[in-house]
Amino acid sequence: TAWLLGRKKGGFRAVTPLCLSLILLWGSGIAVRLAWKNDLAVTALDVGQGESVVLTCGPRTVMVDCGGSYLARDAGETAVQFLRGQQRRHMDALILTHLHADHVNGAARVLSQMDVDTLYMPPQEDEDGYLPEILRAAADAGTRVEYVTENMCLMVGDMELTIWKPLLPGDENENCLILMARQGDFEAFITGDCPASAELRLAAGYELPDAEVLVAGHHGSDTSTCREFIEAIRPDTVLISVGYNNYGHPGKQFLERLASYDIHVMRTDQSGSITVRAGG
Repeated sequence: TAWLLGRKKGGFRAVTPLCLSLILLWGSGIAVRLAWKNDLAVTALDVGQGESVVLTCGPRTVMVDCGGSYLARDAGETAVQFLRGQQRRHMDALILTHLHADHVNGAARVLSQMDVDTLYMPPQEDEDGYLPEILRAAADAGTRVEYVTENMCLMVGDMELTIWKPLLPGDENENCLILMARQGDFEAFITGDCPASAELRLAAGYELPDAEVLVAGHHGSDTSTCREFIEAIRPDTVLISVGYNNYGHPGKQFLERLASYDIHVMRTDQSGSITVRAGG
């Protein structure tokens, strides 16, 4: 293009800024990719009253849930813009802990805008009606769909993912996946909207490591993140994905519970999107 335009009088002068801009754009994309760190990073996106957590480790990318309050922002668009800002176009997995709107209403957009290898979710009833749209988006994109009926361990590059199948019968919150991401001695737990009864069963049935990060259950509800679970995993930092709501999240008892253990607490409604990275 530069050669063709350059044949005209003054053509090179006209095309030089365009060429320089394209070179700078290409170079900035390469620079961002080179800046990808091989340390596991956990990012709780600011999606209002909902949850979307991005796990990155070098070029590998996993998203856990993607939903939020439309009064605040479109969770799917927030997630896509965050990933594109890091020059990420491919995701190894999208994991939906359960099918409530505030955890999945942006999932179809992510599937339509990103190259996602596999969609993982529990086999449960779709009370909020988002499942047909999500499955249609996955089919259109060629994303494989896998229902989690047994505990799973996945290696995604240097990131190890453990997905526990739903631990309790009952509603969608009780029938929720729990996930742990690990790299070396850095562990992060994501429990979706699991109630204390599911946390107790997990802590009683499995030997759990001390965790660097816990994404608080059910947006900081008083009925989640119980003392027994806190003592089982001893998190250094708790991230609360929360926005304006009428539910009283995060709960007073929950916050007092964390304060009694001297845990570092960060909230998306106060700090925006939050990233915690292995190795500091």
